[in-house]
Amino acid sequence: MAFVNEWISEEDMEKYHIREIREKMVADRGRPDWVRDRERDMYLMQVNALGRDNEYETWLLYARGKYAAVRIYCAGSKRLDDGTLHRRWRFVEFHKSLRCPFPEPPQEDLPAIFRLLEEALSVYGAEGMRAIEPAYPGEYFVKTDPVVYRATIEPEKK
Repeated sequence: MAFVNEWISEEDMEKYHIREIREKMVADRGRPDWVRDRERDMYLMQVNALGRDNEYETWLLYARGKYAAVRIYCAGSKRLDDGTLHRRWRFVEFHKSLRCPFPEPPQEDLPAIFRLLEEALSVYGAEGMRAIEPAYPGEYFVKTDPVVYRATIEPEKK
């Protein structure tokens, strides 16, 4: 199975302790969503975003019991000849603060983390579930045409 966009179910909120994570990491974005690969027991969830260009967002990557809280930002988008929208992401750092309960992964894990981020962000697209259906019944919603995304991530240039 591959990553898919989903609203987080009540069952998964409990199984993965999502409420506690959201409380600790100040992640109230309304109805929680993620991009998830159920078969491989992995998910990527945005936990903090300022909503402006070139300002980092905090995302939580979970892969089979291991967490990586990463700070990344979208460095630009470009429509490719085949119609795919290429979004370039830059890795800033692993999230390190008193509010983040997860340790920094070892540096040797970075290539695997980047591959998973690229795979999950390509499915997430620009807005995840918020681009597919309204978060709540009766919420104002304009569905956009489906777009195929390809995400790449690289270290921030210093």
